[in-house]
Amino acid sequence: MYIRNVLSALGLLAVGALLTPAEAAVSAKQAAHNAAQSANAAAPTMQPSPITMQQDFGPWHASCSYMPATHTATACVVSQQLSMQQQGRTISIGMVIVGHSVNATTPVLSDRPYEVSLMTPLGFDLTKPSTLTLDSAAPLSMPYIMCTTSGCLSSVQATPTLMASLRGAKDGHIRVAHVAAQGGDVVTINYKMAHFLDALLAVEAWGKAKTPL
Repeated sequence: MYIRNVLSALGLLAVGALLTPAEAAVSAKQAAHNAAQSANAAAPTMQPSPITMQQDFGPWHASCSYMPATHTATACVVSQQLSMQQQGRTISIGMVIVGHSVNATTPVLSDRPYEVSLMTPLGFDLTKPSTLTLDSAAPLSMPYIMCTTSGCLSSVQATPTLMASLRGAKDGHIRVAHVAAQGGDVVTINYKMAHFLDALLAVEAWGKAKTPL
């Protein structure tokens, strides 16, 4: 799973927040070691920030991040921010995310270089996975991975069949359930798939090319 790269590319989460306690301990020791080395260095070397190519296609945002040293893509993402109007204000209610792995060092199956994720609002029953339905197809169970202040994240590695459905779908439906104490009812979040294919084709092309910057 390469959801760490996807979330980092979207700016939704610092990578360190996804570490397990054991990984965090190792990371802390490594950070201390790195800090000590930096303090002893006469002139610390600054690492250039990744380069990003991005473009909006209707409600979908396409982006690819590139390493400045190689000008090759490391993470590409297609996402749609979901919102609703409430008392004259725009309220964020989640996000649909399709990550495209273009990093050769990422251990994903060669025929499944995509990951589909949902960010849904806080306060729902985490024991019942959210579901994603494309048009009138059968619902796809989306197990929760974690929650942050931005919402709760669920994710699956996309099969070729799922990607084909995404490419041709017109409408998407996300369903989440309230906890029993709140009635246990199911809430449906509807969104449009229009222009998704345009955004996906863009990141697929960007991922194969070196950035001109």
